[in-house]
Amino acid sequence: MAGPGQGPPAALAARGAALPAGRALLRRRRRRRRRRRRRRRRRRRRRRRPRRRRPRPPDRGRLDGHHHRGPGEPRAPGRPRTPRRTAVLASATGGVPYGLPAEPALDEHARAVAAAAGGVAVTGPAATRARLLAELATADVVHLAVHGTLDRDAPWLHCLHLAPDEDDDGRVFAHDFLEHDLSGVRLVTLAACESALGRFDRADNVRGVPAALITAGVQAVVGCLWAVRPEPAAYFYHHLHERAALGESAERAFRAAQNATRARYPHYRDWGAFTFLRGRSEPLRAGNEGAAA
Repeated sequence: MAGPGQGPPAALAARGAALPAGRALLRRRRRRRRRRRRRRRRRRRRRRRPRRRRPRPPDRGRLDGHHHRGPGEPRAPGRPRTPRRTAVLASATGGVPYGLPAEPALDEHARAVAAAAGGVAVTGPAATRARLLAELATADVVHLAVHGTLDRDAPWLHCLHLAPDEDDDGRVFAHDFLEHDLSGVRLVTLAACESALGRFDRADNVRGVPAALITAGVQAVVGCLWAVRPEPAAYFYHHLHERAALGESAERAFRAAQNATRARYPHYRDWGAFTFLRGRSEPLRAGNEGAAA
């Protein structure tokens, strides 16, 4: 113990010296808590405050596609389109002049798909390039049963073989679709060899018939990665269009058709070639759910 006239012990002296520092620390912590509370209150007030909408500027002209319309000029009329119409085309002999064998089963395949979709198949000499482009301009679902060939060195020359006429040889190349507005087409299905294939260019852009259709505006494309036997191909596309005609979305119809084909033809070569490619992000039908298998 300290005697008379001596100072406090060292421990008491240290504790007394630490009290002001502790009080200062508590004050700083209180100030920080108060600042945090004020910031929270300001954020709450900002959330509750109604947002002010900016007034719309006067109509000084808008870009309508590739056409600049002036003030007061109406929008360009939409493309004429028959609601929920399926066009079906088939050419059994379109590829014969280029060394491909005739496929008489394609005509029967097209008639079965047209019956499932509630339409009429265009086959033989009537299934020309011009007829295909005309159907793409008015139908919202298009099915093609033709020969297909992919040029691996020039994928923009990915080709579908239709019937020739006096104006052309019947071949439709991938780059031909880029000249047309196909934004009204909901679904294109291709029963053709290598119709779902493509190649990347030097800039990593995919080229080929599916890429060209999607670039032109088609919302979804179904094709084949390799040659499929006629029986499973006919079964798959008949099942797909039958369900699509009942109002199912393209994704659901594709998945159901592929699962049904897999159950009936379990070998992978018979059901694994069919591929679903999505174009634009909006659904084909309202309330669309599910994804392709």
